[in-house]
Order: sequence, then structure tokens, then C-alpha cells
Amino acid sequence: MIFARIAVLAMMMLSSLTPARADDSTRDEASGYPTRNGGFVAREYAFALEHFESAYRLYRSPNLRFNIAIALMKLHRSAEAATVFEEFLDTSPEASTDAHAYAKAQLDAARLLVGTVTVVSNAVGAKVSIDNQMVGTTPLPHSLYVTAGEHDLQVTDGDKEPFNKRLSAVAGSTVIIEANLVVLATPSVVEQSRGHIDIVAA
Repeated sequence: MIFARIAVLAMMMLSSLTPARADDSTRDEASGYPTRNGGFVAREYAFALEHFESAYRLYRSPNLRFNIAIALMKLHRSAEAATVFEEFLDTSPEASTDAHAYAKAQLDAARLLVGTVTVVSNAVGAKVSIDNQMVGTTPLPHSLYVTAGEHDLQVTDGDKEPFNKRLSAVAGSTVIIEANLVVLATPSVVEQSRGHIDIVAA
């Protein structure tokens, strides 16, 4: 109940936030985020995001995911926002036409600001990680969204040789990675004589 009330409060606050006008906004010197009437707008969005996420852990509502995505965009966390907007579009067919249209427009806008990584693999159920953070298993339902720049991609699957790739992501562009995994050679005993063991690859 407490988390529900907090979530409602955060929703009301997020919906009430409007872009700062040219005559009442400046930029915080430390962060570069806009401030409004002496208030720190980014902190308001960060507060809303924190409580949307807390509420979502208790109640997995598509509406909360929608608001999480909006807060992420306002905080310039475009790669995360794109992922959440895409998830919302996939899992919320009952949402209103306006909500879908808004989410699609925001997803398209976010894609222009981030790099897109499409991972293709011959393995099923292999773990995919970006910068040491697991993001899913193969086959991935969607491409991955990352900030522009260098990233480390890893695909692992138990007894197979790990796939590691350093990639360079460009905003608005897609990188296709073919991560074909090969089964590791397993040593086996083929001969034991005179106190020693000869090992060959199986």
C-alpha cells in the first residue's frame, strides 16, 4: 500500500513536469542538466524514476514501465529508455492508441541517439552480456541499445568456447554481430601405462 501511494505520487509529479521556458531556465554547472525556477529538474525525474522502479518490483504494471521509460528519456538515458519503450510496445496490446503512438515516437527518437547491436548466434540459450552486464539469452527477442562508443560483448554457453568482441557503436546506426559458438575440446584418457597418462582431445 505504501509503495502504491508513492507510485501514484511519483506519477502525478512526472506528469506535472513541463519543459522549462527560455526565460526561466538555466543549466546546472556541475551536471549540465536544465534547472527551472531555481529547482533541479533532473532530481525530480530521478526521484520519479526511483519510485516507479520500486513500485514495479512489487506490481509489474505496463503503465509503470511506460512511466519508467519516460523518466529515463528525461534523464537522457536513451539506451535504457529505448529498451523499456520497446518492451512496453511488445507487452501492452491493451494500452491506448495514444500511448502506443507516443511510445513508438519516443522509441524512434531514442534510436537516433544510441547505437543498435543485433546479435545472431548458432547457440540457443547462450548468455549475452554487454560490458559485463547480462542482457538476455539467445535468440534475443530484439536488438540491444547501447550508448555511442566502445563496448565489450560476450556470449557464453557452458561447454562452448566463449565469444568475445570489442565493438564500436555509432548513434543512429546498427552493428550486426555473428556470435557462432564452438564446442570446447574435452580431454580424455586414451592410454595409461607405466605410471603416466597420455591425454588427447576428444
